[in-house]
Amino acid sequence: MPTPLYLDWTFWSFVVAAAAIVLSQLPPLRSLLHRPQLELDAYGRMLVTHLMGYPNIEMTLGVRNPGGKQVRVRCVSLSLFSQGRETTKLEGASYFPSPLPQSPSVILTPFVLAPGDERIHAVRFIQRLPQHADRVLGQLRAEVRQDLIAQLDARRGASDSAPSEELVSVNAQLAQRLDDEFARNFRWTTGEHEVVFRVETEELGMIQRRYRFTLYESDIESMREIAARHKYGFGVVPSINDDRAIPVLVDLSRT
Repeated sequence: MPTPLYLDWTFWSFVVAAAAIVLSQLPPLRSLLHRPQLELDAYGRMLVTHLMGYPNIEMTLGVRNPGGKQVRVRCVSLSLFSQGRETTKLEGASYFPSPLPQSPSVILTPFVLAPGDERIHAVRFIQRLPQHADRVLGQLRAEVRQDLIAQLDARRGASDSAPSEELVSVNAQLAQRLDDEFARNFRWTTGEHEVVFRVETEELGMIQRRYRFTLYESDIESMREIAARHKYGFGVVPSINDDRAIPVLVDLSRT
């Protein structure tokens, strides 16, 4: 009497081997069962500052992919709100790969997060200016740099004594233009504000998180003090660092 098929171990060995071959050609089961996901969070305190009046922000952001499929992040941005009205949009321009002090920043480009991947970096957000405004700002910064270099060269050539520690400032006309530029562009105000961080992806569209923060009069005054030192090149010429600048760090509350 022939052995029933369901008792034939040769047959079942063939079935198991065939099933293994078929499954090996399919995507991982996790990818089939889980949809793309992305989580966004802000960590620590947020640095609020400005570039010649234009708002700038630096913030440590974490982006995680808890889903079963890879997600491609196109860009990171934020919007600022005051009294329920959107006041400014900033774009993530660069990030710091290393948490070490004085580490260089890297241009923020699109990136892919595989399932289970996470990236946590300090991101610098800036305001993208129209071409005309960007050209005007760049020209003013270049003139400030050239004027300071010329005055420093003149000081070195006019004195044989020890170098003076007195700061060199730009001429009166340039100083006035710097003051006017700051007054025209400065938008930070005291009171409660909201910031909405956004991550734009190909698979999920836009992911966002909303937070609140407060700016006090002392914060605004600190930023104005930075502007008062523009005439020395601080905050204008990238290579000149201001050790006396007091950073404005704010606490975030998730809404």
